[in-house]
Amino acid sequence: MVVDWPWTHPYQAEILLFTLQKYAATPPAAITVQCTDRVREDVRSAFREQGCQVVTIAPYLDGIYCNKIAQLDCLAEQGTRDCQGVFLLDLDIAVLAPLDVPDPTAVCGKVVDGGNPELAIIERIFAAADLALPKVVPCDWADGGNTIATNFNGGFLYIPSAHLRPLRHAWRRWAEFLFARPDLFTDETRKHLDQVSFAMALAATGIPYRHLASNWNFPCHEEHRLRLFVENESLRALHYHDRLDEFGLLAPEVSGYAALDEAVERLNGAIGQRHTSMFFDLLKREQAKRAVSRAPAIGSQMFSAQFVARTWVGTAKRRLILHAGTPKTGTSSLQRHLGGHRQRLAELGWWYPAPSDTPEPKHQQLNDVLRQGDPRAFAAYIEDALRDMPDHAHTVVFTTEGIFNHWWDYSPLSKGMLRQLAALFDFELCVWFRPPLHFAAALYAQYVKNPHTTDTPRNVYGKDIAFSQALDDPWFRRHLDYLGFYHEARALLGDRVRAFPFGGDTVKTFIDHYNVPLPPAHRWRNTSLRSAGLDVMRLVNRFQLSARDQRQVVALVDQIDNIIGERSSRFHLAEADQRAVERYAQRGWETLQPMLKTSPIAPRQTTQNWPSAAEWQPPAWPRAPAKRKVFCIGFHKTGTKSLAAALRMLGYRVIGPNGAQERDIASHALGMALAVATTFDAFNDNPWPILYKDLDTTFPGSRFILTVRESERWFASVVRHFGNVETPMREWIYGAGSPLRHEDRYVRRYQAHNREVQRYFKGRDDLLVMDLEGGDGWAEICLFLGVPAPSSEFPHENRSD
Repeated sequence: MVVDWPWTHPYQAEILLFTLQKYAATPPAAITVQCTDRVREDVRSAFREQGCQVVTIAPYLDGIYCNKIAQLDCLAEQGTRDCQGVFLLDLDIAVLAPLDVPDPTAVCGKVVDGGNPELAIIERIFAAADLALPKVVPCDWADGGNTIATNFNGGFLYIPSAHLRPLRHAWRRWAEFLFARPDLFTDETRKHLDQVSFAMALAATGIPYRHLASNWNFPCHEEHRLRLFVENESLRALHYHDRLDEFGLLAPEVSGYAALDEAVERLNGAIGQRHTSMFFDLLKREQAKRAVSRAPAIGSQMFSAQFVARTWVGTAKRRLILHAGTPKTGTSSLQRHLGGHRQRLAELGWWYPAPSDTPEPKHQQLNDVLRQGDPRAFAAYIEDALRDMPDHAHTVVFTTEGIFNHWWDYSPLSKGMLRQLAALFDFELCVWFRPPLHFAAALYAQYVKNPHTTDTPRNVYGKDIAFSQALDDPWFRRHLDYLGFYHEARALLGDRVRAFPFGGDTVKTFIDHYNVPLPPAHRWRNTSLRSAGLDVMRLVNRFQLSARDQRQVVALVDQIDNIIGERSSRFHLAEADQRAVERYAQRGWETLQPMLKTSPIAPRQTTQNWPSAAEWQPPAWPRAPAKRKVFCIGFHKTGTKSLAAALRMLGYRVIGPNGAQERDIASHALGMALAVATTFDAFNDNPWPILYKDLDTTFPGSRFILTVRESERWFASVVRHFGNVETPMREWIYGAGSPLRHEDRYVRRYQAHNREVQRYFKGRDDLLVMDLEGGDGWAEICLFLGVPAPSSEFPHENRSD
């Protein structure tokens, strides 16, 4: 297998390794994991620890296609005298049976699914190569048309050792021929270059080949009837084509095959039982990053200037704590406790906004406006909630379990709105999680009580359904994706996200962690129904009641449940339901454990007595108060390291560069930057210079420093530092990954950036242009930031330039 650095690769390789060993009885020593040089060393080490051979290969040709050719080169050079043949497998393959091909002396593979590319293109290619066209045969898909007999799907290939070297040379020759002739393809079909060159190599060498049934390489990504499927045989391998759900389980888009259903159930059951994973956390982090990259930059302009000014108290940012639930983790008790003491908290500088129009003192309207996705309505609600806030207030607290409950219902725009709110405050989001089995049971009992409305999923709220039916609903099941929520929230909001394990008393944990001036004693609210109450509630749900009537009935059922009391057992999941929950949730829960905060950050002595307003001091954060942010927007090699060192000496928390090796940096640089920017004070190197306009609108009142240098000296330093090493970041910025042979392109981009920045900030006082090489230093930067100059010498890094 070839592991490159698209974000799914390590996890897919983990599944393939697991199924090869479990179902194909393949020992790890017989598996060669070939990693491109873009794969991190910790990933390679994890494969070595599994007992596999790990080899580094260079991507072939343009580095996008034909990695299997580099793979075959590597195997041929290693020698294969001790094996009968080799299997070349795509990473998105899961194996279900021993790989005993019907003819180990012939190349074996399945004919392509559909016309990839169309037969007319293949005929044109073979004519241009002066190769005789092999026999024309039907594609595997019944509606896929025809192709040639040597055009195999590349996901599953077997090559006998005896034919390895001649096939290797022929495959390379025809791949290079096609790479030099892009005119033979259409833009859409050029991605099949390695597949077509393999077909040409088989035709040119005359090496014997054997067609496999669909059972050996079952395609799961599109709904088609398969010509080559053998009904009375089980499946040997699934080609799931990146169809993985949020729990890392296979989610094929094909139906109507009993053998497929059985295979998916067997595979997912086995994958779900593996409660630890090498790369599941990496998969979830990357899924989160890509989901959040769709959230647009909103800009602080959606709030009034008066409101933006009120996000400061003196010279420090006000804190905003957003409690995001989750349901059934003591949220109602916390809301009652805070809401019941609003006036006293306000006297001590804590602002708990007036609750939304609900029976409970929670801020459900915050969730409502986020679901609407209307920036004006969102801004109006927030500004109204803080309108009566005392001037001395240092902390604002919102609490609603709706943030977690409807997180996956929010549009990218809604998440951008939430990120903008966080950007204006010294912000923190907190969430409580309880073990999945207990949470799933309690959530089910709650949703059976909730009134059914037009905007809730059809078979969850207020329905007479069993737990297994609820778990079949994707919306209900998504609430078990704790790790997805946690990583998405951090990708959106930075590291100002705190997750706690639910230990039975969220009120006490909240008070201790945030040093809230309240006694921890409180009344419990909204306990879950026992089995008897749940049975009565399901009976009620057989009748269509209005939301008002449903609430009245729920109150009566709660009374009945309390009267019956301990004579009714607690509701527990059946054994089969427990296994189903663990399949979805346990790996995420185990992965999340190191990230849960199990002790208060700022412990204090709690007391039953409140301090007086004179006695109470604003709480001490475990970090310095947020400063006005400083964005260093000069290009690299203009003194950025020296400037970063100087800012650290002045007490700023500095970060950068960020994302230099991210393959998709162009698509998610902004989302990544806005999340990181909620956490630090100063930002240096890439990608910060490219995003200065969005940073200016998102973080009003920030300061910007442009470091400059004479162009020729700048480019000479860039070449000395980077040479011919390419990065996705420089490809995005300059249109060429390395500076060698691209002097004009680099210098033009550098000069244009400096001009554009100074034009954008013209007439403003929040841009400082510094020439560190020309002698600028403490005098300029300290005057600009309004801080005293240190007595030590201004730092100069990389003086060899």
